[in-house]
Amino acid sequence: MNFPKMKSDEELKEILKNIISKIPLECQECGSKASFIANTNQMLKCSWQHCQRSFSLYKNTVFWCSKMDKLKILRILDCWLNEMPIEYISFITGISAGRISRFLKRVEEKYRSEYFKDRSSGNGMDMIYEVEEPMFESMEYGQIYR
Repeated sequence: MNFPKMKSDEELKEILKNIISKIPLECQECGSKASFIANTNQMLKCSWQHCQRSFSLYKNTVFWCSKMDKLKILRILDCWLNEMPIEYISFITGISAGRISRFLKRVEEKYRSEYFKDRSSGNGMDMIYEVEEPMFESMEYGQIYR
């Protein structure tokens, strides 16, 4: 099997920095500015006096609630998007195939619902429908429609 060239660790680190830089530094409850808690690089705290909530920088991202290293998560996603089998991904990362499968299933469940939520407007006008061809080849009133 021929697979595309995998990204190096330096490229994955650059991608991770780019992802982190695009995450808004605002409170998820009230929308105020948030700042990093001292001595942590992933916990934020709301700066508004009446809120003061603490939350993870990675909340609502693919990195949320995962004990795996962030670079390993990116490596798994890179390999999976290049259509590598889970057994190969397991060999490359050193993580069991079952754990990778569960992780990918969770990612799919989360982002599939968000993808379709953005696509549906309720009236169906912007939806794409799949219609089987035999429906148009049937005879109706003595005519063949193609």
